[in-house]
Amino acid sequence: MDGGDRDGNPFVTAEVTKQVLDHGRWMALDLYQRDLETLCAELSMSDASDELIKLAGQEFEPYRAVLKDVKNQVAETVMHLSAKIKNKRTESQDLITDINQIKHPIEACYRSLLKCNMQVVANGLLLDMIHRVNSFGLRLAKLDVRQDSSRHSDVFSELTRYLGIGDYNQWQEQDKQAFYLLSLILVVRLFLSIGNLALKCKRCSTPLMLLRSKMQKPLVYILFLWPEQLLIF
Repeated sequence: MDGGDRDGNPFVTAEVTKQVLDHGRWMALDLYQRDLETLCAELSMSDASDELIKLAGQEFEPYRAVLKDVKNQVAETVMHLSAKIKNKRTESQDLITDINQIKHPIEACYRSLLKCNMQVVANGLLLDMIHRVNSFGLRLAKLDVRQDSSRHSDVFSELTRYLGIGDYNQWQEQDKQAFYLLSLILVVRLFLSIGNLALKCKRCSTPLMLLRSKMQKPLVYILFLWPEQLLIF
């Protein structure tokens, strides 16, 4: 069962989607943990770059020190996710929530090995792991969430009713398309000119005015009042 298949499968709920994401992260971290264990055993050299020595905190075996710290955090997170998936209580913490927590330390190890003329070691398992991290990230694969269009329509309907501009579900298709277009124009102009946006002006005490269109169904026209002119979207 695909955790993103919500456009026809009544058993795929938000909770199922969360579980699938947790499973993906657990599987990815479990695989990274195995690589880190091997790397900790292999990278016993002490010759390292200033960057790695600083990262390791002056440890005699800087590569092992850095990788061991990451490995321990990964192992802690794997235990946490394993318990979560099984609905069990655990004292383990969810420590690894960003792939950069793994990526940055192993890349620092890679740069250090290259700087210290240990290219053969650098381009072995360590480089393989970097490729895996870049390819699969924190959850192995991206989740394609396909939601039934009626859910999206209900969300828009609730918003438009709250704004007092009508019921989106009752609008004609041309009105819906016009609403989308106006909303996109609003967002684009807002971001392009956010620095000049005036929340108030002499002509009006509010930055927004909601007007009704002359179309068959009510449609919102959003107007922003600017310092020197009135822009109509």
